[in-house]
Amino acid sequence: MIDKAGIRSLIAIDNMPEEIAEQNKARAEVMARLNVKPENTLPAAGKELDMPKINFDVLKPAAAAPVKEDPYSDAAIKKDVQNKIAKNKAKGRDRYAGMSQNDVIIAEIMKDEAETKLKNMGYEKKPFTKIANNLGKNKKKFLRGSIMVDQNHPDGFRLTDDQDLYDIYGKDDTIRYIQEMAYKYDDVPIKDAVKPYDPMNKATYPSNPAQAAALKSYQKLYDRLTPLQKKQIVKAKNGGLISNYKKQFRKP
Repeated sequence: MIDKAGIRSLIAIDNMPEEIAEQNKARAEVMARLNVKPENTLPAAGKELDMPKINFDVLKPAAAAPVKEDPYSDAAIKKDVQNKIAKNKAKGRDRYAGMSQNDVIIAEIMKDEAETKLKNMGYEKKPFTKIANNLGKNKKKFLRGSIMVDQNHPDGFRLTDDQDLYDIYGKDDTIRYIQEMAYKYDDVPIKDAVKPYDPMNKATYPSNPAQAAALKSYQKLYDRLTPLQKKQIVKAKNGGLISNYKKQFRKP
């Protein structure tokens, strides 16, 4: 290579023809050794490359691979317990029906944790004792057992459950309770029952103590009948006993 120092620095030509020829010869030898052809050479700097056009508006980010949750982690176990409780509620079953003891313990712990968090946030669970008591008082108490239409019974029907007999008669009318039990098991006729109203017979007046006690017991029994049982009695008696019962309150 020719040195450009001195007077050569004043000449506009950088390289002499001889020097350019030597450079091209050396470049050709190197390309031959590397097995590189002149047409495969890189384009000159500044030349625009022929690149394919890409529409970036239609590109979508690659979907993230689903993360597999450890089935034995705390979160997975709690989620499984919650699903079991939700299924029980959907089927109208008890909250913990069919669940193992461990699941129930976990559910109770989750419940306590939730209540603690709500309490810390200012939400405290209100007691429902008073409301529950009021609901219990207003709830109508029907008979435990069924009734049986009986034309030989003075009321036109009798109770089939012994506990119902005790609840209706045993506490307030002991004599009637004994008679009912004797009638049920030994067919002994009942004497102290509601008597059909007769203006000529003072024993049928509601003011009569025996008649008043019988009316009170019958009212107590009638109030515990279901609407269907009441219709059953009216149909069987064809208005007989019910009419007689209503007559007790007419003025003589």
